[in-house]
Amino acid sequence: MQQSDVGSSSAGPAHSTDSALDRIELESLILVRHFEMLRRRNDFYSQLDRAAYLLLRTLEAGGSMDLRSLASALGLDRSTAGHQVSAMAEHGYVRTEPAPGDRRRTMITPTDDGLAAMTSVRKLRRDSTAELLEQWDDDALAALADNFARYNETVKDHYLAPLG
Repeated sequence: MQQSDVGSSSAGPAHSTDSALDRIELESLILVRHFEMLRRRNDFYSQLDRAAYLLLRTLEAGGSMDLRSLASALGLDRSTAGHQVSAMAEHGYVRTEPAPGDRRRTMITPTDDGLAAMTSVRKLRRDSTAELLEQWDDDALAALADNFARYNETVKDHYLAPLG
């Protein structure tokens, strides 16, 4: 059976919702597998692991956050986020300090070293992606970026609890 035959049905048009969902299910599985393969074959995370990289990207985009906000933004429980923050603080990638208005809350802020490490990983990842997709035209790249963003937003809306 060819990959394109998986999940295909002889009933209905070739582009039915069921057929598209079957393709999405399979292609997303293959995509995750490919991402894992790329991670193993590249040196992206030698300085900064994937979790730390995403945490720093989140802080870069959203500014300093308390642990609850950061955990929510990352889709993690507070305990897991707290362990990640502690490990990163030990490496000097983030600093923690009491929140100005509520000293019971701790604010997490990226350090210059953390931002430098994140920038280095981002460049490696971006350069690798550019090389991999060098045959794609600008419209195809934009469409892929738009569809990834839309999918990620849908997952976030469906699974991540809003702050409140």
